[in-house]
Amino acid sequence: MLTARSVGADEALRIGLADRVVPEGHARESALALAAQLAELSRPALRDVIRCVDNSFDLPLEQGLAEEVSRVEGLFDGPDGLEGMRAFLEKRPPRFS
Repeated sequence: MLTARSVGADEALRIGLADRVVPEGHARESALALAAQLAELSRPALRDVIRCVDNSFDLPLEQGLAEEVSRVEGLFDGPDGLEGMRAFLEKRPPRFS
């Protein structure tokens, strides 16, 4: 940002600025495939992952880790946590609400 140097897709992937590169002309279908994958996951778990990442910029490490533990423990007691454990034991994909 300070030098305004452009970063190509391959370099952005290599340095962690991007998490995937798709062939030219396939961005829409790739984005829709990712959205479909995320839609299958637990919304409360996704929400808490995002909140923990956001908080990592503002909280001291010890406090951030404690909050992460608290959020994870809370997820296990919720309906999606119970469904996830049932699905694992029944060897089937979870069906989150």
